[in-house]
Amino acid sequence: MVTELPSGIEKLVNLRRLKNETWSLFYIPKGIEKLTGLQTLSEFIISGGGDYESRACSLEGIKNLNNLEGGLQIRGLGNVTNMSDGKMKEVLKNKKYLTGLSLQFDKGMETPRRGSVTWKIAEEGESCEDYEVVLEAIQPPAELEGLSIEYYAGRTFPSTWKTSLTKLKSLCIMSCPNCKNLHPLGELSSLEELTLGWMKNVKKMDNEFWGIESGTSSSSSSSGFFPKLKQLRFYVLEEWEEWTYENTKKGEEEEHIRFMPCLATLEITSCDRLKALPDSLLQRTTLETLEICACPILNERYKEGTGEDWSKISHTPTIVNWL
Repeated sequence: MVTELPSGIEKLVNLRRLKNETWSLFYIPKGIEKLTGLQTLSEFIISGGGDYESRACSLEGIKNLNNLEGGLQIRGLGNVTNMSDGKMKEVLKNKKYLTGLSLQFDKGMETPRRGSVTWKIAEEGESCEDYEVVLEAIQPPAELEGLSIEYYAGRTFPSTWKTSLTKLKSLCIMSCPNCKNLHPLGELSSLEELTLGWMKNVKKMDNEFWGIESGTSSSSSSSGFFPKLKQLRFYVLEEWEEWTYENTKKGEEEEHIRFMPCLATLEITSCDRLKALPDSLLQRTTLETLEICACPILNERYKEGTGEDWSKISHTPTIVNWL
């Protein structure tokens, strides 16, 4: 297993592809920033200090690698310190060929045994301000089509994303223990696939969680929330109990907000406490596949023939319901 790249990597001036599919590297060495012809870099690791600090390249080292294309994973974002917002804004700014990005906010810490690193993930209740500052400043490139975020300890996501990530089609948010809402994400105009998992602090999903304000007359309400979303997946939300959605009102007239108007696939796995699904989604003629797995309350509620709400989903073409 490869844990370190050789020193003098800056001498490989003709290098175009650097891939490591074992995810075993402890850090990326200094000198990588000089390989401006790189087109493929599978992962960039930010060191947690220790003996590796003097040899490791900082996050700023990605700045001039503007020929990168395809996907890039950045690990160790929890280690980012003492870097100005201005410098962070430049890191991904000109990556116009980058279409996929994975941001992992874990922390790499050298263990007492030399040559070993322990990766620590964010925990519930951990201070979130630093994480929010980093995520706000990084600014994913505008051409991005796929984005994954893991181990992020912040409560919210950057409000600027709804206008900057206009081509984003797929979003995956995993292991974000302090997440309170998804306010700006419902206005991502091109988003087609959303996956949420292992979010310990989510107990209720309602209008506030999605960022739908009562009485709003903003442009978001007229265009809808998640206007192009086709696939929605939830995994292992252990505390999630309630999922509601209500039309907002403007004055005395009811204002119908189109919420996930194109939803075709809904998958829910290992959400033990969830009691019911929103009727407004189940009655949608666009819903083609409903999959409920290892959700005991839902499995019973929507059980074929005998469940109290079976009639609400029976029209769905494909139904998977198993414990």
